[in-house]
Amino acid sequence: MRVGAMHGGQQAPAVPAQSVRPGIRQKTLLEHCICHVTASDTCRQVGANHSGMLIPYRNLDGSLVTEVDKPYSRLRLDKTLAKQKYHQEAGTSVHAFIPTGLVELYETGNCSGLYIVEGEFKAIALWNRDFPPWISAGSVDFKTSQVSG
Repeated sequence: MRVGAMHGGQQAPAVPAQSVRPGIRQKTLLEHCICHVTASDTCRQVGANHSGMLIPYRNLDGSLVTEVDKPYSRLRLDKTLAKQKYHQEAGTSVHAFIPTGLVELYETGNCSGLYIVEGEFKAIALWNRDFPPWISAGSVDFKTSQVSG
């Protein structure tokens, strides 16, 4: 796993003031390759023309989740659009966000639970407090029509 690496193997930049999140250490943001990006950068990465915090998604083995032949990321918008706080490229699926180091934690035997939360930053904040969460990107993952019984 390449901690601190962004799309294309670039190193994650130092965390600017815009990248500070309540309850999350800056070191942890960098470990998850989360960084602030400008509107011109996001057009190429998630098909948006808005600045915000880019949140790359990884597979269990640490490799980047890819979709539409490029790394999959979501953008936490700097300025909410109506009620929209996040953006992902049109036509992409919803993926589970996996905190960096989750597999390694389970392999040590020091973890006995898995927590499900909604939101990448909530999961990372819990991770900062030594809870090993696995999260969904949004409530659209859970459809009551799929529940039988």
